[in-house]
Amino acid sequence: MKKKPKLGRPKEPKKKYGPFPREWKIKPGMSEYQLRTMTEFMKVKEGETLQQWQKRTDRRRVKEIDEIKEMALMSPLRVRLRSRERNVIASKNKFIIVQPVDREFDFMRYYGIVINFYAIKYGIRKEDLEVGFYFYSNIPFTRDRFNNAMVLITGSNGGKLNRFLKNGYMEEIIKTKKRLNAPDKYVKTSLYKLTKLFVEKLTYIYRTLGKMNAIKMEQHDNSSILSPLPPEAKQMIQDMNDEIMDIQTGRKPQDLIKK
Repeated sequence: MKKKPKLGRPKEPKKKYGPFPREWKIKPGMSEYQLRTMTEFMKVKEGETLQQWQKRTDRRRVKEIDEIKEMALMSPLRVRLRSRERNVIASKNKFIIVQPVDREFDFMRYYGIVINFYAIKYGIRKEDLEVGFYFYSNIPFTRDRFNNAMVLITGSNGGKLNRFLKNGYMEEIIKTKKRLNAPDKYVKTSLYKLTKLFVEKLTYIYRTLGKMNAIKMEQHDNSSILSPLPPEAKQMIQDMNDEIMDIQTGRKPQDLIKK
């Protein structure tokens, strides 16, 4: 039975070099051009000392035995890794090692997505929505308390009260005084509260955040920390993104507060 021919490039015989010549320690097996250029390179230049010549020709000439021993003492030879070890290192470098850690809190994860969506949907600034959350309890507040809250939340309070009144986000509380033989008298109290329509908008935001966090907590109890985004939360985010695109392209109007 005939042997099958080996596939691939045939192995070339190992090149053998003759004895090293003493003159200039030129390596054998060179072409005529390499031999000529190497000879010119190895010549001692005018005014060049032995140390300078050795340093200049260090990488291109054959070392003496004494030089090899000196190099071994001054700079030990590097240990070259085997090909198998190099492959192991290369495979490990392809991946990033991450240590997941369970966080104590996670209910603010979707806050930025939800608040940005409703800010576009209702045409309300995000900072105005955050101020609305501060006064969501429906407790009447004064102008000074409103200004202090604006400084704490947004960093300034210039003209913010008038803008809230103008946009229909809040209103002044009017007290009705009953009179016996005259019509009722309406008196301003210098106290303010959020409007009913603005409170409804804030309630929608609270419901959306609560629903998304409930989905997250349910998924966290039944799976690991590396689980993907729950399908319900993913669908809600996708619906928000689609509605934002409809509003920005003019296919759907903003749900503004009607004053």
